[in-house]
Amino acid sequence: MKKITFLLFCLLSFFVMSANERLKVDVIAVDYPPYTSLKLPGYGSSFSLLSQYAQSHFSVTPIPLFLPPARANRVIKDGHWCLSFYPPKKDDKYARFVSLSDSIVKIGFYRLRKNERFKWAELKELKGKIVALLRPNVIGIMHQSFLDAGMQMVYVESIEQGLQLVLKNRVDYAFGDNLVLSESGLSDDQQLRLQFSESSVHNAKIGFFYNIECEQKLFIQNNN
Repeated sequence: MKKITFLLFCLLSFFVMSANERLKVDVIAVDYPPYTSLKLPGYGSSFSLLSQYAQSHFSVTPIPLFLPPARANRVIKDGHWCLSFYPPKKDDKYARFVSLSDSIVKIGFYRLRKNERFKWAELKELKGKIVALLRPNVIGIMHQSFLDAGMQMVYVESIEQGLQLVLKNRVDYAFGDNLVLSESGLSDDQQLRLQFSESSVHNAKIGFFYNIECEQKLFIQNNN
């Protein structure tokens, strides 16, 4: 009798564990503190927001998959993805965006600090300037706008690498947003030497992208 009871307990435990165990799904990301980074608690603020969202919307558990920018771009282009913080091309018919916050992120350039204000009316005013930015797989609309303005691009594998190039006076600008300094590995002195642009290249919401081909697998039905 004890043996049968023990077996029934084992079977019950197995089914409870199976029911509670969620499928794990990769979330493509690149090193972009404070939003996504292996070095930050919870892998950054965007992952923390996604984890909260997942509790009531997902039937899966999102886990980080950090890739170099060009590799992330390639994986998404090939269609081998379900979740991503790295943006797909704007014309990707399989990608959908979900906002995780009402906050708007201002994206622009960092330069060595000067007394005058750092702003422009048109990008062509920055003609001849060298800007460091994350390496893309293909030239997108934003990259083309820099080229059309007569700017030169230097590709890096992280935002901090671009900021270091500015500090070493190897490039004129580093592409980034208004929050990256606070979570970078730069010293207080280095941060004070940098100036963020008043003008912005783009304003973006904090959120994630999902592949609609994974929709049934990702979301709790009738709750997305």
